[in-house]
Amino acid sequence: MKHNIDKESPFTGALTEPMDFDSEEYKAHRKILDARIKSMSSEEKRQVELIRMEYTIKNYLDAKITDNEIITVGDFLRMYLDKLNIKQNKFANYIGILPSNFNKILSGNRTISIELSLILGQLFQIDPKVWLQIQLKNDYIKIEKKKDNYADMSLQYALAG
Repeated sequence: MKHNIDKESPFTGALTEPMDFDSEEYKAHRKILDARIKSMSSEEKRQVELIRMEYTIKNYLDAKITDNEIITVGDFLRMYLDKLNIKQNKFANYIGILPSNFNKILSGNRTISIELSLILGQLFQIDPKVWLQIQLKNDYIKIEKKKDNYADMSLQYALAG
């Protein structure tokens, strides 16, 4: 059966309608959520934070980002370390990197290797390619400003010699 989406009524619901934060319904739901959060163990809260970080990364990779909105691999790593309350030097030593080199990654002055992406993937239970995708996306955003430098390049001229 063929559907014409233009003739169907739009979907409505919690994620499509403006939320009334003053409504009794909202306050009742908020009370239930607050009670659930309060009853969570530290481990459950940590797991929720890790899942939230995964979605933050996914949203970053899916979003159209400009040069002044770049979040580096180091920025994401720092977020993870902060959420997990892990000291940078201790983490660097654990993964076999000099703390000074790890600090360069955190500050965005050094990129991660494929091997480090595997280690991060294992530790944070995220596909190792994601770490490299963040890095590649950021590199592309930075280099895209220079594309006009190559505007006169043509394969025709390269073959002419």
